[in-house]
This record gives sequence, structure tokens and C-alpha cells, in this order.
Amino acid sequence: MKSQTIIITTFFVWCLLFASFAYAGAWVENFNDGDYNGWKPVIGSDPHRAEVKVVNGELVFKYFNVGYCGDWLVLEASRNWSDYTLELRFKFTDEAGPGGTKGVLITYNDTFDGVPEGGPNCPFLFLEPYGNISGMLAKSGVWYTPASRQFAFSPGVWYQVKVLVQRSHYELFIDGQQVLTYDDATFTKGGIGIGARDVVTHFDDIRIYGDSVPDGGVTAVEATGKLAVTWAALK
Repeated sequence: MKSQTIIITTFFVWCLLFASFAYAGAWVENFNDGDYNGWKPVIGSDPHRAEVKVVNGELVFKYFNVGYCGDWLVLEASRNWSDYTLELRFKFTDEAGPGGTKGVLITYNDTFDGVPEGGPNCPFLFLEPYGNISGMLAKSGVWYTPASRQFAFSPGVWYQVKVLVQRSHYELFIDGQQVLTYDDATFTKGGIGIGARDVVTHFDDIRIYGDSVPDGGVTAVEATGKLAVTWAALK
């Protein structure tokens, strides 16, 4: 009887594990097809527009602005996702704009139809090339910084970023090292957004996975086919 109980219990645990994996999906983007279809431009408050291109399977984002809220791209399919993990690679270039604040923007937001008049509503991570990493929050134009730390990036170097979002809990990893963690319950679901301010930035190999994430994007990261070039200006 005892051995049967152990077998039944083990089988039940495996069924639970299988069920949890069965409902977890993954959305993958590597830009090998030469475009960024599925990503929607969000227009910021500044009159200047971002320039976006896909070159050799990498998304290149250029936005030199003077306003406080710039353009970015949001993944249309991710509007209502929650409790997910985002992984991507990025690198800064030496080409920078005249503004004083430069960096990469990774958002978890409900702003898909343009920035509201009062300002954006989203938590976001801001990675500055020569200074800080900040976990920030914008609500109706008011900005907060729940967590920050110093971290120096080098231009031309690819960095692997991992962002863990679990309801009100956020963790940021760079090249496998946890560099930031904080809690804020203002937003508990929302979409993925990426962008950059006053520094040309390359993005690649984006992967989002979790229970609320459906399978989508491309099914595998291909090693070839990175020759297509697509230019676009956000309008």
C-alpha cells in the first residue's frame, strides 16, 4: 500500500508539472525576416520621430530628441500579458545625440495608442551607457525611481538582458548576473516595449515566455538570412 501511495503521488506531481509547462508559451523575434511586423510605434511628446531599421537581422533604433518622453516600439500581441520573463540582446554604438540623458528603454506598459496628454503610464527599465541602471515608474506624467544602481556598459559590446516580471515584483539580470530587484504594485499586467534615447542601439534575439504568453513570432533563431534591410520612420 505504501509503495502504491508513493507511485500515485509521484504520478500526480508529474501531471501538475506537465500541465504547468503545457500552458506556458514563448514568443520569439530575431528580425531575420528583415522587418519588425507586430511591433507598433508609440509616438512620444517630442516633435522629432525615431528612425528604425532592420539590418542583417538586427533592429537598429535611432532617436535623438530633446523632449522628456520619446518614441518607442510596443509588441501588439503583448497588451494583456502578465507574469512573464523577457530576454533580449542589445548593444550601444558610438553614435550619440546631443541630449544629456542617453539609454535603452524597456517598458511593461499599457500605453499602446500614443502617450496620453498627462504623460505615460508604465513601469520601465532605463539602462544608461555610461552610468546607471534604473527601475522607474511613470504615472500620469509623474516619475518615480524605486531602484537604481551604477553599471557601466561598453559601446559595441552585446549584452544579454533578462527581465523577470511577477505581478508587482521585478528582477533584472545582465549577462546572467542579477543587477536590480524591486517591488511596485502600480501595474500588474501590460505589454512589452523597447526603445532608446540619444544613442543608436541594436536589439536582437528577443524571447518572452510565461503562462500568459502564447506561442508566436518565429519558431527558431536562424543562423543565416541576415541580409535584408528595412528602413522606416515612425509616423
